[in-house]
Amino acid sequence: MNGQTLCSASSTLTKIDFLQDFGDLPTIIADGDGLRLSSSTSPRVSVTETRRGTKENESCSNRGICNEELGVCSCMDYMSTSNGYGLEGQRGDCGYASQNIVDCPNENSPCNLHGTCRGKPTFRCDCQQGWTGADCSLLTCPFGKSWFGRPTSGDDYAHMSDHTVECSNMGICNRATGACTCMEGFEGAACNLMSCPGKQPNQPACSDRGECLSMSQLATHATRNGDDTSFTYGATPNNHFTWDFDMVQGCMCHEGFAGYDCALSTCASGDNPHTEGQVNEIQSLYCKATLSTGRITVSFRRQSSVELTSVSTVAELELALETLNSIVDVSIGTLDRTTTPICSSAGTTTIIEFRSPTGDVPLLGLDIVDIDEAFVIEQTSGTKEDEVCSGRGLCDRATGACTCFPGFGSSDGQGGKGILDDCGYVVPIFRCEDGSLEC
Repeated sequence: MNGQTLCSASSTLTKIDFLQDFGDLPTIIADGDGLRLSSSTSPRVSVTETRRGTKENESCSNRGICNEELGVCSCMDYMSTSNGYGLEGQRGDCGYASQNIVDCPNENSPCNLHGTCRGKPTFRCDCQQGWTGADCSLLTCPFGKSWFGRPTSGDDYAHMSDHTVECSNMGICNRATGACTCMEGFEGAACNLMSCPGKQPNQPACSDRGECLSMSQLATHATRNGDDTSFTYGATPNNHFTWDFDMVQGCMCHEGFAGYDCALSTCASGDNPHTEGQVNEIQSLYCKATLSTGRITVSFRRQSSVELTSVSTVAELELALETLNSIVDVSIGTLDRTTTPICSSAGTTTIIEFRSPTGDVPLLGLDIVDIDEAFVIEQTSGTKEDEVCSGRGLCDRATGACTCFPGFGSSDGQGGKGILDDCGYVVPIFRCEDGSLEC
């Protein structure tokens, strides 16, 4: 700069030539927050590109083979390290020709028969798909979106599908086999998948208790209160906020298991017997059908019942609901349950009380065929808890069994003694004839 000041009150223009960094480089980012002016004018620093770099920035100057383990170029015949401008130097880049180049690499089998020689004046090889290197002797590896790297689009977005790299920048390419060796925690042909947890050697991921799914797939399986949602992730093409929709993976555990790796067993849940003034969920099913051939299927928390007909009885409806894994016990208060149909030509309303599960459960779903009208409404919102071990015990995550606190045992879901192993039953205290608790 010959002693020139970089900044001044009247403005200074500084030209920067990149002498050893070639190609179209990103613009320098200048931070002027530390600058001050004595006048009221605010200081300003700006950087603009006055000339775009057009030189190549190729590995080993495309005149040698890179040893990617050592980071050293093995140059072709008559080529050696240069100064970056075609003369002999110390860059280690194979950019200096000790004599005139008159043929492509491997003159007896130009480009190793895996490419086409351009001829004069460059004598470069244009390799066939799947091959690379100055002489087309190296296999390429699968390409994928980069896990990390500089932004490549005009909007400074990275990881987009219009710019893919070998092994997704998360593995080493074996040039002899064309296969990626991925870093720990990543997998896929192009190292383009983040591995799911809970994977033992030669064993499935997720502790063999769940499915390994992408973020996009997990979004479609997401639930709220046991019901399906409309969540998506990556459904909008080229959305830079969800670039990893098909790369990051996680576990969706099978029923009865939980945890990030599905290694934990779940325990029974139910109402806390020490809370009072709470009620069960009550829903009403209305069904109007003039045809006896009408068909109706009831669903709850992503599970569907067997197909019922318009002349099926209330007892058959109750049995169909309790057959679902998502429902333990419902009560349908009808005097003659074995003969009362769930539908009629005038319309029938059936009251359904949820005894287990407890809490504010989602509405029953209906799928109808040849039914005039059918719907479900919530009569009473359930206010009871649905706590693990009813809040009166500890869950053994290894076995999925509740260890109840003293004085509590397995309930029927409604505070009575039962077989749910949920600690929701208050064990009565009996005294001996002498008044003691131990007889």
